[in-house]
Amino acid sequence: MPDSKKLEERVKELTCLYRISSLDEKELSAGDMLDKSVNYLADAVQFPNHCFVEIWYAGKEYKNDLSGFSSTNIHSVAFTSKTQQIKISLQYVADRKTSDNNLVFLKEEQAMLDAVCKQLASKLNWIEAKKQLDLQRLTQNRSYLNANIGSWEFDVEKNRVHLSEVLITLLETEEGLELSPDELIKFIATEKERKRFVEEVKEAINSKESFNIELIANTGTGKKVWMKIVGEPRFE
Repeated sequence: MPDSKKLEERVKELTCLYRISSLDEKELSAGDMLDKSVNYLADAVQFPNHCFVEIWYAGKEYKNDLSGFSSTNIHSVAFTSKTQQIKISLQYVADRKTSDNNLVFLKEEQAMLDAVCKQLASKLNWIEAKKQLDLQRLTQNRSYLNANIGSWEFDVEKNRVHLSEVLITLLETEEGLELSPDELIKFIATEKERKRFVEEVKEAINSKESFNIELIANTGTGKKVWMKIVGEPRFE
């Protein structure tokens, strides 16, 4: 192979690796990412018009439109987790004008495929972990909602209060997750209890000790609900 042709092939392989590394696992689904990878891999080899690409992951197959069979193929496997793996196969499909003997993968293409497989496994691992975390949060939120337990956090520096989705549901409000302290206090039913709540928060910040009070709150729909509020100061 002429040096100019070798250089051209290395550029194609590096372009493929760059494209794969640029796939954003935080924005793309696993399926979308693997569909794009199929096309990137086909473009990266010596004979892209003859390259049949197959990717197996999570019980699904991702491939291009080229079909056929050839004994000339390379493959790579990598684990995305302890129980899940991705497998990629590249196969040259001959036609009447091209024989199998001319369609041969280079050792550099095998190295590229191994690198791509590892990159995709790392990205898929992130997607799997994110799905598991989202599921845990959803399960936790459901448990808290069933138990009528919400959470809140007051950022003293930013003077903002963050409410959990569960607490917003319990308060039956259309307010966002972020409120000012005054907006939060308005949910407390009486002026006396509002002052008591403010004093408890101030004392907790000054003394660095937690507090625990019970009061009546008005929901967004006008219902009165009994609430037990627990506060624990944290300093960084």
